[in-house]
Amino acid sequence: MFFDFDAYEYYIAPQSVDMRCGAQKLAQIVIAQMELDPLSKKMFLFTGKTRKGVKILTWDRNGWWILYKKLYARGTFAWPKSEEAAMAISMTQIRQFLSGEDCWRKLPELYGDLS
Repeated sequence: MFFDFDAYEYYIAPQSVDMRCGAQKLAQIVIAQMELDPLSKKMFLFTGKTRKGVKILTWDRNGWWILYKKLYARGTFAWPKSEEAAMAISMTQIRQFLSGEDCWRKLPELYGDLS
């Protein structure tokens, strides 16, 4: 692999984007909407309205990387409902998210504190 994925911070864009956007447009979204530096050691996740694909944007010393995953089977990617400017997420959440789990859904607490 090219990346030490554990060395990066991850941020998810809560708003959907046009998935035809390239690196420059996605970097503008990072600056204008997420209020973060796209040239930092961070990876930024984007999805479109249908949530069938995910783009990850990151800067690597002298150029942009865009990683893209598109679902061809049934289902969509789970996406947080938060309208924050940008949401920081962990590598564990990224792995859950890309494998199809909804890591933002909170289960109700049925019994309260059992300790």
